Amino acid sequence: MKRYLDNLDSKFWLWFPKGIKSPEKINDFLHQRSNLLDKEIIKKFEELDLQEDFGLFAIGGYGNREIFPSSDIDISILQINSTIKDYSSLEKFIASLWDFGLKVGHSVRTKKEIKRMMASDLKEFTSYLTLRPLSANNKALEIMNTILADREKLFPANKFFVKKKIEQNNRYLSFDSTEFNLEPDLKESPGSLRDFQNDTQRSIRAYEIKSYTDISMYDWLNKTKLQLQMLMILLNYCVIQLI
Repeated sequence: MKRYLDNLDSKFWLWFPKGIKSPEKINDFLHQRSNLLDKEIIKKFEELDLQEDFGLFAIGGYGNREIFPSSDIDISILQINSTIKDYSSLEKFIASLWDFGLKVGHSVRTKKEIKRMMASDLKEFTSYLTLRPLSANNKALEIMNTILADREKLFPANKFFVKKKIEQNNRYLSFDSTEFNLEPDLKESPGSLRDFQNDTQRSIRAYEIKSYTDISMYDWLNKTKLQLQMLMILLNYCVIQLI
């Protein structure tokens, strides 16, 4: 898989200058990369016959199909077989992802553990807002849908908005110094990609918006779409400078 990803990334860098004039095309690359990852990750997961005991879900940026060359791959593994004792195949699956050259953030949890983490950790709760099934049988889907249906009890909307505002203010304190004003961090500084992501997360929580295409339903959000795509272009440019 690494060879295919490298090939796709190479084509992207060649195409990159054209993206300045057509920033919306950045989504084509993100989706191609996400689809390639989906195919290989699901294939490996099912080759090891894990789908009967576990459900595999993409969360965070991966759940939202926003995977840049340097992005982490965040996955949530739901344990649906409470009697399982041997986790060796699951360990092989996780190891294989690292062998592919991916930076993987993963968790293996039961229904109770997921609910407990979502109720106590803002970042965990936020990551599940963009949950997307990769390899999940009907039982896994039913369990996860039940968890998400209780999100108001797990993390009430008013608490979510207050906590996200505090999180944003703390980030501004870290990334709004004189140094960052001279050379802004395009991901974390005020007005950067992270702020657009936070707005998207709030929109998902308040209005059930599942994708940027849904923003067209709300005129007050529609103008941010092109700005976000331009910011993605700039962020990728910075990635190039670091390679």
